Amino acid sequence: MTLRFFWTMTFVLLCAVTARAGGDEVKIYREPVAFAPFQTEYVKLLSVEQLSSTDSRFGGLSGLVKTPEGYLSVSDRGVLFTFEGERFDRARLIPLRGGNGKLLKGKRRKDSESLALAPDGSLYISFERNHRVVRYARDGSVREDILSFGKEEQALVPNHGIEALEILRDGTLLLVVEGQVSHPFTAVWLVKDGQSKRFDLPLKDGFRPTGVVRLPQTDNFVLLERYYKPFLDVKARLSYLNVSADSVTRGAVLAEFSSPTPVDNFEGIAAHEDTQGRLILSVLSDDNFSLFQRTLLLRILLK
Repeated sequence: MTLRFFWTMTFVLLCAVTARAGGDEVKIYREPVAFAPFQTEYVKLLSVEQLSSTDSRFGGLSGLVKTPEGYLSVSDRGVLFTFEGERFDRARLIPLRGGNGKLLKGKRRKDSESLALAPDGSLYISFERNHRVVRYARDGSVREDILSFGKEEQALVPNHGIEALEILRDGTLLLVVEGQVSHPFTAVWLVKDGQSKRFDLPLKDGFRPTGVVRLPQTDNFVLLERYYKPFLDVKARLSYLNVSADSVTRGAVLAEFSSPTPVDNFEGIAAHEDTQGRLILSVLSDDNFSLFQRTLLLRILLK
């Protein structure tokens, strides 16, 4: 081995270790998607983009949250995605770990579905199959196990778990279960100081919850729902969700999205005020790492 080769390999290994420690970065390609003008009394569709990457780890994005620096998302393979700014053209990937410090392994442990940002910058992340909510640091390490559910909890079945997660201004966790098509209700929990209260939320018109977001500086919520019939139809719906200590009820339907508007498996929703003071919803789809689906990003004005 020559000295030059030795130092070259040392440099390569150091770069690799540094990248792993801070999370790998992937390049993302953004392609505008044509759409017909769409608006309702409550919302106006501003833009549609398709996100893609040559990196096979990109995809399966199942949640979305706005941060001061940009956005965070989780994939259903147990990876935290960090996007800087508004462009969604690069993401840093950080694998999530278990309480033992080791990387999560197996679909049953890695299936992260939603996330919410705590005031101290940590993250609450929900998982299905092995149903639980875990508090994470931004480096993917566990801060605290918040809540786990046993087999006796009939509202949670293997692939229909806690799809929507958000935090009230007083620190209460809001958990919304996807629910089953054949059931008239799904479960909602409010969790604070180790105590939980359950409510039943009616399911309507074949739609099931996949995301929820608290609007900035308020305790007003927007619920994202999905309608899906394999090979036949897929739709999305936005509604207000009324949340108090004693009840969780549906509010007005803001919009239903269906063909010809570009629609896919929307599961992530975030909200922010732009530089013009407008309230913008960002809605992200989970492509399930499938060749037949897309990662779409909608920008929606909330009037």
